[in-house]
Amino acid sequence: MTLVDANQRVHDELHEALLQTMELLTALDVPGARARWRAFTTALSRHMETEERDVLPPYASLPHHERGGAPEHLKGDHTVLLRNSAACEERLASLDPASPSLLRDVVLALDVFFRLLHVMDHHTERETLLMYPALERALLAADLQRIARALGEPVE
Repeated sequence: MTLVDANQRVHDELHEALLQTMELLTALDVPGARARWRAFTTALSRHMETEERDVLPPYASLPHHERGGAPEHLKGDHTVLLRNSAACEERLASLDPASPSLLRDVVLALDVFFRLLHVMDHHTERETLLMYPALERALLAADLQRIARALGEPVE
């Protein structure tokens, strides 16, 4: 499995967890959405920490980064993801399952969740097209395997 594949697997799981949270919201299952959200944010934080510890340092050391793929852009994406996650967290916390206006409140809350989904998609594309391919071209097999293990996948 390539680094691109390993990272894509993680991002697919995160994408799915966020969609499940949104589905639970549209079903007006606020407690279920909050539980799924907690699982999503735990996994998202763990993945970003892994990238910042194990992936971004070797990527930053590469002599060239394609346009749009500077390490500070990728780190900036993480900041934007955290900011949007916080907005979702606030919106989710504000929902009252007993409120007669719950359906309207959920509809109004969905915009921040879609914003987070779009930011995640943009970040995934940046990593898939720029960062991970550059690492695969530049690093030795042992370094690729170490990063893949950190992402949770063996490299073939």
